[in-house]
Amino acid sequence: SYKLGSVVNIFVGLQTSKDDLYILDRLEDGRYQLPLTGKIYRLEDTFIKPYVRGKDVHRFSTLSAVKYIFFPYIVENDVARPVTLQELKSSYPLTYQYVMDNEAEFKDREGKKAAEKEIWYVYLREQNLNKYEKPRISSMEICSSYPNLAYNPGLYNGTTVYGWEINENNDQVSISYLLGIGNSKLLWWFLKLTGDTLQGDARRFKTNYLAPFPLPLNPDLTIKKDLENLVQDRLNCTDSFQSMSLEQQINDKVCELYGITDEEKEVIDAAY
Repeated sequence: SYKLGSVVNIFVGLQTSKDDLYILDRLEDGRYQLPLTGKIYRLEDTFIKPYVRGKDVHRFSTLSAVKYIFFPYIVENDVARPVTLQELKSSYPLTYQYVMDNEAEFKDREGKKAAEKEIWYVYLREQNLNKYEKPRISSMEICSSYPNLAYNPGLYNGTTVYGWEINENNDQVSISYLLGIGNSKLLWWFLKLTGDTLQGDARRFKTNYLAPFPLPLNPDLTIKKDLENLVQDRLNCTDSFQSMSLEQQINDKVCELYGITDEEKEVIDAAY
């Protein structure tokens, strides 16, 4: 086998230091309301990105935005750089007004650490800013009874969601292949044995717990393809009874992929 962490980059979501200053509600007329103050803004779309939270992630679903986030960066050639105040003032006057209206709140973050920065409205932690518009897997950070992994077509998210980005030039795994394994009883059994136990017997889906999970080195290609097809069928399924049937077939196919015996399946089922 080889480790999940060798082919997938598992990373935490955006860390704004003050979510209620950055995350906005979109109104029916296309304007945005800032929950922190209740003020309503009409904003240019360039720096307003579709956003999901941990509670918006449901297993085998395709994510859709319920919130929007102010993302003060320009991503070019896979590199993110902050947009300057002068750029906002000259080319994005509506966004500039939003930033200036809330200058004190932006600067007050983390005991006024933000005020020490030249561009004081950027995030204070800036890892992985170039990854959010790429298709990937998203998972809840904390899962209570089973894995909660969904297909993310390119939405932004916060710290209660972790992203699984497949490494470039990798042909060993696909998103549908990893969704099947990641949502399986087998992965849950692994985390029950190796991960920290939280309240209610929940488990964390963080990098250090997931990276050691083993993937088959030379999987049977027919079984692998069958698994991918079943996952695609589940992603497209809206019938609850059929969804349950497909998830059972996916679990069975994962066990077949790993060579799990009937006796071993009983052990795994008992931990689910």
